[in-house]
Amino acid sequence: MGEAGQQLAQAQGYFAQEGVAVNFVKVDASTVFTTLIAGQVDVQGLGLEAGVFSALLRGVEFRIVATQASSEPNADGVFFVVRKDLIESGRVHANADLKGLKIAVPSRGSTFAYVVAKAMEAGGLTTADAELVELGFPAMVSALGSRAVDLALLPEPLATLAVDSGSGTKWKGFADIVPGFQQAVVVFTPEFAAQRDLANRWTTAYVRGIRDYNDAFRSNVHRTQTVDTLASAFALKPGLFDSMGFVHMHPDGSVNLASIEDVMHWYVQMGYLNEPVDLSRVVDLSYIDAAVAKLGAYP
Repeated sequence: MGEAGQQLAQAQGYFAQEGVAVNFVKVDASTVFTTLIAGQVDVQGLGLEAGVFSALLRGVEFRIVATQASSEPNADGVFFVVRKDLIESGRVHANADLKGLKIAVPSRGSTFAYVVAKAMEAGGLTTADAELVELGFPAMVSALGSRAVDLALLPEPLATLAVDSGSGTKWKGFADIVPGFQQAVVVFTPEFAAQRDLANRWTTAYVRGIRDYNDAFRSNVHRTQTVDTLASAFALKPGLFDSMGFVHMHPDGSVNLASIEDVMHWYVQMGYLNEPVDLSRVVDLSYIDAAVAKLGAYP
């Protein structure tokens, strides 16, 4: 769902109105970053994993330019999904109850593992008090159903699909653990970023898309039309949106830099990253500044 801003900008014709021809390229999750490095795409949504920061330390160049998804109270799209029987029996109630559980995360050097660590810390625990199991997101749903894991961190719509299948219960969202957490960002290749006018026009259309997203899911404006557009784009049943949570997308595209700094320093602390990255050479929010100057403030 983090891609909703781009999908809406395309469907509503905002890219075309800015004179930008956009071609969405579908890539395997395991090659998202390498596709960017190879210059096969100009724009990419990236989760803030340890490998992203490691690449920056190795001299790989790209620019963080806008938000893609974050977690705020009442605006969250990633959940701790606990086996239904563990909730119903009262085995899992508070953060301290994470002790001894098998918890599925996409990787140990991921933002998902970071949020698990923060949840366990709030319960007086460390990650050593649970067993982290590395699984892909679709496999997590199956693992919950077969009781191979006790808890999985799932983005929408998989979290809702796990609930609908009877495999799990949404226990807490990321924002319940780390309010304001920056999950993913939009990045430009240096070559695309250097085309200032084109990049500004792309960003202007994108900001219009995320404002439509906010209109629909925060203010209930044109919600049905927006749901239909996104359901078609993501091959989902429209009815699923009635039960889903929705990630936060700042309507001006703003990025929570403090959140990025915090997760980066956690990677260093855990040994997943050798040293912090100087974000001042990576983050460039001038593109969203130009877009907001053109569009005006979001009401």
